[in-house]
Amino acid sequence: MQRLGDLFSMILNLIFVFTTVSYTASAFSGWVSELLRWRAKVLLDNLKALLDDPHFRGVARELYNNLLFNPLGDGHLRSEADLSDFSSLPIEVDPLVFGQAMIEILGFEEAAREELAKPLAEISLDTFATSATASLAGKRDTLALSDRFYDLALNTLQRNYNQVKATLGQPPAQPAQSIRDVLVGIIKETGNWYSSSQLLTTAKYRRRIRWVAFASGFGLAAVLDLQPVPIGGSAIAGKLPYAVALFEWVVVAASTLFGAPFWFEILKKLAPGIVGPGNAPQPNAGLAGEARDK
Repeated sequence: MQRLGDLFSMILNLIFVFTTVSYTASAFSGWVSELLRWRAKVLLDNLKALLDDPHFRGVARELYNNLLFNPLGDGHLRSEADLSDFSSLPIEVDPLVFGQAMIEILGFEEAAREELAKPLAEISLDTFATSATASLAGKRDTLALSDRFYDLALNTLQRNYNQVKATLGQPPAQPAQSIRDVLVGIIKETGNWYSSSQLLTTAKYRRRIRWVAFASGFGLAAVLDLQPVPIGGSAIAGKLPYAVALFEWVVVAASTLFGAPFWFEILKKLAPGIVGPGNAPQPNAGLAGEARDK
């Protein structure tokens, strides 16, 4: 029984150290992320790649000039050099907001507005589709749209136009509503496209956070000389004390990769009387390095 009690105490001590270091590392990672504005920068890099605008001179620039997408902007960005204050840039955007901003930038909304301003008897879904296509062709030059992005936008317009036209018949019984339906379809489809791209953004951001958490966990373990794994009395520890210490620090640092809530849940199950009921408090960097620096 004594050995079982010692083993339980050793495990409890190990989990407690992992939990404490992980929370500290997560908080530090969140602070570093907020200080360096990583979320805003990672989103910007992803959008430049997504929109084929690596030099921020075309559609990506217009997106950040759009006050719906970037409500804290002034709408007068001319180049990436104007992005001096990343604290005012968006760190995440609702996919539908992205889709709505894109139909404004590509001229689809303006084409719809002009068509809907006509007398009801003169409104035509076909005329709107023709105007929207012409507007997109004009934006191809002014915004330097890539062939890939242009084809994607054109196919999205034509696909939603054909779907609405097939649903409502020929000619559409309610042309005004059919135009709105086309715009809603484009917004949703574009938003889904953007949402899928954010998986890469999230993965890239988490890798950065995890590296910072690992480095800060290793530094904390080294400064405090944390050696929670009980191998200090072994023969190896006597011959290679520095190697053993380094190994223990790496183990402590690696524990941060699981995220503080993971260790907290284990600690709560092992010692509910000490930890108490309830949910684990969320650190700034979130579970396994997911940022919350909003």
